[in-house]
Amino acid sequence: MMKIADKHYKLTQSKNIVFKENKSKISFLNKNYKPCYRVQVDGGVISDRTTAKCDNLLVVSYFPEPDIDKREQEHFVELKGTDVAHALNQLVDTVPKLRCDDKKVKRCAYVVCKNVAPAIKTKIQNAKLLLKKKDNCELHIGEHLEPKL
Repeated sequence: MMKIADKHYKLTQSKNIVFKENKSKISFLNKNYKPCYRVQVDGGVISDRTTAKCDNLLVVSYFPEPDIDKREQEHFVELKGTDVAHALNQLVDTVPKLRCDDKKVKRCAYVVCKNVAPAIKTKIQNAKLLLKKKDNCELHIGEHLEPKL
């Protein structure tokens, strides 16, 4: 797991945690006000312009003493308009770099996009299988995603 510097994350216990870029948006419902870390991956933790990486990571920490390294859940987010194939590559590359090694951690990846071309369905299925097998990570794709923490 890559170390995340303090300057690349922010602690929040908001009921709704929103990531948005252009016209794409995902809202996490945090009804129990769990301590969460909003991590800027693209241009933050991974600043190399040539490396494929997702936009953000949401880390849900354990109570009562939040710590970004004591993870209960990890949610990898890629906000895309239409290029789902590129988004899948970004997630497949980012998850192994930033995930913790604890197998008990709930791990999900999200592609927020407007349209999914039928021709890409096989690539989506392959990415789902790869993320599940290698990283124990569930992949979700859609326009309006509101996961519960």
